[in-house]
Amino acid sequence: MRVERWISREAVVLACLLGFGSPTMAGDSAPLPPVWIDYSSSGAAIDFATKAGFAGNDRIYSMEFYQAGWRASIFGGGGTGLSSLAAPYRAADQRLFHALANDNVEYAGAAVDFSAAGAGWMLGSATIRAADAGHRTSWFGGLRSESIDLSLYRVNREDGVAARAADFAWRSPLGQVGLRHVSASSRTFLHTASFEKVVPGYGLFGLEFTQARSRRFNDFEDTRWVITFRGMLDSPPTPVVHADKSATQGWGRPAAVAAAAVGVALLASSGLGDQDEQLRYASQHVAARQVLNGINPKSVAENREYGGWVYRNADATFSATEPKQGTVDAVNIGSPDSVPRGTVATASYHSHAAYDPRYDSEHFSPTDIAMDVAWKVDGYLATPAGAFKYHEYLTGLIFTLGTVAN
Repeated sequence: MRVERWISREAVVLACLLGFGSPTMAGDSAPLPPVWIDYSSSGAAIDFATKAGFAGNDRIYSMEFYQAGWRASIFGGGGTGLSSLAAPYRAADQRLFHALANDNVEYAGAAVDFSAAGAGWMLGSATIRAADAGHRTSWFGGLRSESIDLSLYRVNREDGVAARAADFAWRSPLGQVGLRHVSASSRTFLHTASFEKVVPGYGLFGLEFTQARSRRFNDFEDTRWVITFRGMLDSPPTPVVHADKSATQGWGRPAAVAAAAVGVALLASSGLGDQDEQLRYASQHVAARQVLNGINPKSVAENREYGGWVYRNADATFSATEPKQGTVDAVNIGSPDSVPRGTVATASYHSHAAYDPRYDSEHFSPTDIAMDVAWKVDGYLATPAGAFKYHEYLTGLIFTLGTVAN
């Protein structure tokens, strides 16, 4: 602001339990190996099975009812972040898609599965809740045969579709080929192609190719090759406690796809549209410069101030709120509490409209500085001449960091 700036103080995982045709990435190891407990009982009319999985803070519980040709399951669980029970997704970096950490996750859902003549299909959904995040619903379906598995997922936020995913596996005597695709609405995606082969007497050998791109970072693209070698052929991958060995027969297809559905939802969306779509930058300076570089020409053309907040995301990146329109000499950007949930405001930013001889437009005003000090945040300014200035509230020093468009 040039004379006075108005700022108002008021103004799961089952999901992740079961791997489904996917090798574990190198260096991908859970803090504790999962432990599974299951039990089944046969009745005159219908069979019944329960299963529980535990790994560190992560837990999953499932109940199934089944007869020949069909199976229905309900499940629920919780944990912290991407579950250590989630083999397909625990090696993926959710920061590619969003900045929230998904702490204290709880989820629940149901699935049905039908089979006939060596083939099968299924449908289901899972609802995911997490602290400091929006609710997500993951819808899933799949087809399978003796050699092929295909699973499809759609993740919904409260405001619409947030992400889609597909998982394909083909098994042959030569080994298993897997393809995985996860994409979000803003041209952000993760592609994985894999091959794994059990070598008798030695272990499991795997190759994996991953390509990732995020439009939420500036020109981000990552491509990597991973070679894995793990386990011994005759060693069980996880400790298992069985109350009844028959409990595992036919068990797990709905659970496996449901587990992946929760993993996809946690990976690809925070549940909050503003968080999912927000651009992120490596530093506070870059975030402030980008937003002011975009809005300053409009500010000068309209002779109106614009302003907002720069905030730190949970993944230590920085973003900026959408610029708010002000008047010729002021802009109300609200309080620091107006930034998205799970983030912290670290700086204010604003422009000084067009050149006007009545104002000292090329410098921070005393009110600008006083308000930043009161809020305990840094400040950024774009001037009519295109100067990009920075006020460090801890020291009171003011720097010119370069220029922005005008």
